[in-house]
Amino acid sequence: MMSEDTILQVTETIKANDGNIVFFQAGEVPQTTKLIGRIIPKIGNLFNDDVEILLNLGLKKRDEYAYLRDQGATSYILKHETSDPELDERLRHQSYTERIQGIRNLRETK
Repeated sequence: MMSEDTILQVTETIKANDGNIVFFQAGEVPQTTKLIGRIIPKIGNLFNDDVEILLNLGLKKRDEYAYLRDQGATSYILKHETSDPELDERLRHQSYTERIQGIRNLRETK
């Protein structure tokens, strides 16, 4: 996992090149919620809040989605690769029901 300093350096490069979209993608690692949550307000300040902060951090709990949104995340992608419950469970090693609930939780935090 990248350090907070490294992430902020990359973000400064994005801004220096006139970008205003910062996209974070990571696996479903619990530590990403706190790390990215701490960084989001700093990124907002760097861009004077004129930035799209797009997250793709996998399945999280409802309170984690809310925390990330409250910190300033503007969009969240939660992939849903298949509607076949058996295939989903084989590929993801979690129940299909959990995935659907995660989608509902994300939708409810907006």
